[in-house]
Amino acid sequence: MPEEIHKVILMTVMPSVEARAAVAYVVIFLENKSPLIPLLLSLPTIMVGLIVYSLLDFLEQEIVSGFLSKISFIRKVYFKYIIHVRNKSRKYVEKYGQIGLILFIAVPLPGSGTWTGALVAKIFNIDFAKTVISIVVGVILSSYISYIASMLGISLIKLIV
Repeated sequence: MPEEIHKVILMTVMPSVEARAAVAYVVIFLENKSPLIPLLLSLPTIMVGLIVYSLLDFLEQEIVSGFLSKISFIRKVYFKYIIHVRNKSRKYVEKYGQIGLILFIAVPLPGSGTWTGALVAKIFNIDFAKTVISIVVGVILSSYISYIASMLGISLIKLIV
């Protein structure tokens, strides 16, 4: 069982996977259907999102003018990714502000989530307090969306089989 716990915690902190996939894994494969699971698994994802947000200034400085700026491949990938994220999130954040950021983080689809949400907050200069609220609410919403979808999926399969 400790191996499973490590696997689940690792899922919660991985980009694109995060708590939403860990919740589905726990509900479906570990058969733990407790409604507290989404909340508990949200905590590591929230912490990682805040760490990522805090480290983005340092990372950008290194890529733009520091040691990493000398590696053109990294600069090109970074700026291409920044442009992609800006274009993808613009419709949410420019139109709806903090609510848009919450929704961007909450949508349990690849390419959204807390890692990208932290980057979006930096790109659109959303202050730290609003970013914290957006990450917390977005991750918890995403986790509960995954929980409900997993529970519905299990129920549907039981009906069919």
